[in-house]
Amino acid sequence: MITDIVIAILSSIFTTITIWVIAEKDVQFSVQSTYMIILTTCWTIFFISLVRKHTYYLIGSMIGIAISYYAIRTQLFMNKEEFYKELINAYSMSIVMGKKVIENPDVKKKDKRQIQETIYREKENLNKLKRFLKWNDLHDIKR
Repeated sequence: MITDIVIAILSSIFTTITIWVIAEKDVQFSVQSTYMIILTTCWTIFFISLVRKHTYYLIGSMIGIAISYYAIRTQLFMNKEEFYKELINAYSMSIVMGKKVIENPDVKKKDKRQIQETIYREKENLNKLKRFLKWNDLHDIKR
């Protein structure tokens, strides 16, 4: 079961929005990312425990799921720095996703134009956010 838990944790880390950013320097884990890693890990352990009939892990994962939902819904431990980290991740991810969609040969020309405009706006928003952080001496958020 320990191997399953390690696999669940690793798969949760590698599926967070934090990993799929434009540049490696943009990879940063926020409180929100941690909540999501814990939540997806607990769900994975829950289903493995359900199938294998491991009561203690099942109960533990249910508690972890409940705590994670509470933390996400109440934004427990979130502050402005954590908010900005998450915002950087979101802008970065939308740019990466848009670029991948444009590469798809099945996407219509007019749709590609719309996506390119969206990518441009997201880049502008990301740059504005970075300037804001620098001006407000919060640039250490952006390593």
